[in-house]
Amino acid sequence: MHVYRTKPFARFANHEGIADEQLCDAVRRAEAGLIDADLGGGVIKQRLAREGKGKSGGFRSIVLFPARRKGVFCLRLR
Repeated sequence: MHVYRTKPFARFANHEGIADEQLCDAVRRAEAGLIDADLGGGVIKQRLAREGKGKSGGFRSIVLFPARRKGVFCLRLR
């Protein structure tokens, strides 16, 4: 599995304290079929937990997941 972050997403993740392990966990969940929303064309929405608030109070992110071989975190949703 390969997980990549765009530069803007990497800045956001670093600023918010989102660890690489959280991103890898989100991709592992997607590989296991636990997808928060399938937007079609290999684009999915995954939630990332925020410390003290869990996934429902956390961040929403868009992940490019082509052919289920790579995860590319692109942006966050408000």
